[in-house]
Amino acid sequence: MFKFGNKKQTVVATVTPTQPSKRLLVQLGTMGWIATMLDADGSPMGQPLQGNASAMELQGSERLEKILQQAMEDLSKGMLKDADAIYLLLESGSIVFSDSKQEGLRAASDATARMYGQRLLNAPNTQSVTFGYAPFGPDPEHQSNTESQDEESKNVGNRRSSVYAFADVRQIRAVLSLFDISALKIFTLTPAVYPIIRKAAQRPDETFGALLFGSHETTIILAHHNHQGILVRTSPVGSVALAQSVSEKAGISLSDALDNLSKRDLVAKINPDASPDASLTTNPYQAGMEPGLRQLLTDIQESLDYFMSQRVCGKPLQLECFGDTGRINGLDRWLTKYLQLELVNANQPLLHLFSQCCTTDECNLLRGAETSLISVGKVKYSFTKSGFVKTSTLATQAQGADSMKARASHRREGGPGGRRRRGQQDASLEGGLLQKVLAKLRGRSSEVAATSEEAAEAAASDLRNGAIVLAALSCLVLYWGYEQYLYQKKIHMAKVFTYLKAREINTNQIKASGGGRIGIVESSQEDLNKLFWTDKFIALSQAMNQHIWLTDLYLTSAQMELAGAKVETKKLVMEGAVLPSYDGHIGRMSEFLADLSNDKKNTFMSDFRQITFRGSVLDPHDDIVRFGFEAWYDRNKRIEDQKKKIEAGDMSSNLDAIRDSTKAKEGALSPKLK
Repeated sequence: MFKFGNKKQTVVATVTPTQPSKRLLVQLGTMGWIATMLDADGSPMGQPLQGNASAMELQGSERLEKILQQAMEDLSKGMLKDADAIYLLLESGSIVFSDSKQEGLRAASDATARMYGQRLLNAPNTQSVTFGYAPFGPDPEHQSNTESQDEESKNVGNRRSSVYAFADVRQIRAVLSLFDISALKIFTLTPAVYPIIRKAAQRPDETFGALLFGSHETTIILAHHNHQGILVRTSPVGSVALAQSVSEKAGISLSDALDNLSKRDLVAKINPDASPDASLTTNPYQAGMEPGLRQLLTDIQESLDYFMSQRVCGKPLQLECFGDTGRINGLDRWLTKYLQLELVNANQPLLHLFSQCCTTDECNLLRGAETSLISVGKVKYSFTKSGFVKTSTLATQAQGADSMKARASHRREGGPGGRRRRGQQDASLEGGLLQKVLAKLRGRSSEVAATSEEAAEAAASDLRNGAIVLAALSCLVLYWGYEQYLYQKKIHMAKVFTYLKAREINTNQIKASGGGRIGIVESSQEDLNKLFWTDKFIALSQAMNQHIWLTDLYLTSAQMELAGAKVETKKLVMEGAVLPSYDGHIGRMSEFLADLSNDKKNTFMSDFRQITFRGSVLDPHDDIVRFGFEAWYDRNKRIEDQKKKIEAGDMSSNLDAIRDSTKAKEGALSPKLK
């Protein structure tokens, strides 16, 4: 078979992005949108454009899609076409956040981080997840420049102090698809919560708190920079949601309800401490808002308590308010009164905060996607450092890199200095020249076509032969595994037979010795001092529940005071952990201790005099409560129990227990022997 000379591999060059002269910043929220154009120096070019939301009855993704459609209609007239780069700020309650203290985010691959994000989203129908991350905390590793951070993006686990944002890929695709061909200009897609979290670095020693008000939800944001603690929680209460409840109670339109709530302070008279049955039901405005305001107040208070107790961070001095805070007149004063925490309006708008970090590629949700994000016709695009490129181009680059590695390896194996043997070079050159001459003499490309068909047929034949060899190897492996199974089964049956024979001999000896005499009990006092660990472990497993587990179990020497004197004894130390809660973990530890101490069968306490509590402590790294118990061993307790049974007339209680246990084991073992 003849072949042409080696074909040069085509390498697609990576486009290096230049500094855009016109940058379009677009903020998309549930209450509307706002956009501004910046030049290369970051100065605004003209007045910003904005639009309020219509179709107020829509919620969730439908509402966000409607707002984005309106934004595209207005921006496509000029700003969208003139922009060299687009930076999106997305407000969505379905985006979840986490700090890097979790073990799932310390792994060394992006795939592991995506798996952690899929569990964090807790959506059964989520198939693919994307994520973005940014430095958060006083870690010297984050003092490097942007270029080094890009190189480290392939190793997410090395970042010990970061904030992560996770989103469903389908939601990101839905947003990008509405931009049509202009989506190729998008360089970042950042959650609206991140610029707010970034403000925590301005006061690194304090807890920073903020509220982002939306139409149907309010986002609670708590962050402590030096402690690297982050909490982002969404409460399903917003200005439009409250107005909808008022509209249903008062029998008015949604627009009228919003207009009245923005002009009049109808919140001040609502008392969340009063009983719900004694609420102000005579006023339809207050009756409609009361359940939602109670839930919002509870969610904020629970978030503050959790951040202070479980994340070991302090209480913020104030809460900064972002979003459309003027929709509900008096809401900030009402929350300040009952939270006993001042609410202040943010001194900088959210879009201005975004302009300070949009070009740094921090917390960019486009970077963590594993698959393509945009489809223009039949062409798919994936996001890289240079922006969106064709997915097929990335595949070509990957093949080129693999081919270059293979040729480099071939040159290394060919001989000294990376060169092939001379005979191989001559044969390859001769075959290539001869095939070219034959093709010219025939004057057509049939030879090339025939060569291609023969190559395809040879490839198919190799594939069939490989499948046959693989099937044969699989059969050999299965046969070898079955032989090993039979061998191990024979060994096991031999051990079982030996055990049954020894048990039969021991049983006959016990019967011949006279069974239930007192002398048997007295002569076996040394055996009674031994711990039956199987019974102890069974008792421990029965006392535990799904919320508690043991981490360490060991026997150590100790001193115990009996009758005013200190004696040397042993104690069994049990160390474990329980999930923290506001009122439940102490009860679960006490239940565990009571089940061990008050066992009716006396299985665990038959060798221990008492169980003492060593204490408990909150582990701030794993968010669990660790505890310890000590069971004090007393060698005389089992002897005392046996003497009591003998004095009561049960002379053969010990041997009867052994016989009952033996019969139970025989009954469990006999089906397996058949």
